[in-house]
Amino acid sequence: MKRKLVLSAALAFGVLLFGMTPASHATAVLTLTNGAASVTINDGGAGDLSATTGQVLFAGVVGNYFVNVTTGISGSPDGSNGLGYMDLNSVDISGGTSNANGGTLVIQWSDVGFTIDAPAVVMNIGGTTAGTVQFQSCYNTANVIGCGTTIGTLNFPTSGAFSGSATGAGPGGTTPYSLTEIVTINHSGAGTTSFDAELKPIPEPGSLALLGSGLIGLAGFARRKFGKS
Repeated sequence: MKRKLVLSAALAFGVLLFGMTPASHATAVLTLTNGAASVTINDGGAGDLSATTGQVLFAGVVGNYFVNVTTGISGSPDGSNGLGYMDLNSVDISGGTSNANGGTLVIQWSDVGFTIDAPAVVMNIGGTTAGTVQFQSCYNTANVIGCGTTIGTLNFPTSGAFSGSATGAGPGGTTPYSLTEIVTINHSGAGTTSFDAELKPIPEPGSLALLGSGLIGLAGFARRKFGKS
């Protein structure tokens, strides 16, 4: 019982110190559009094939892209908290029945409620493409779905395997905020693109040090209490 109380106190300390509360995953939105056709899936809403909160899974047709299997993950890699992790992965095949159609497909993954103090954000992407790929990321201190301030843009203008990484300015101490990933694919005809793109906010070093010292103090308190038990 005492151990549970100490763990609860540590969690409360983190929440009070940094506002490390879970992202509002119910507002996460995945959108795929090729201009003429568009699909929008809300976390837990119609079209979401994942029963896990903080994850959206879509499989279906969007215009000339007759195969699209796309997953968005918000929060930590297991989708359980709001520490500021975003991942978007997709397999998209164009061609249709004529096997000659391509065009542009824009995939956007966005969520609100991130509260980690992040002066910088790392963006990573890798995959293969039969056309071109652009990866753009942004944050919005208005804490709404969609872009506000661009973090960075990575362009891959030739077909084949691609990968890239960049670090851009984050929202800093302004919280809460939203994060958005946008991947734009362009095929000149029939072809396949697959990718995995992620955003990882970098915490402010001083905040991490303060959190560490607070948790160490709580650990010492626990040892003293348990030693007297």
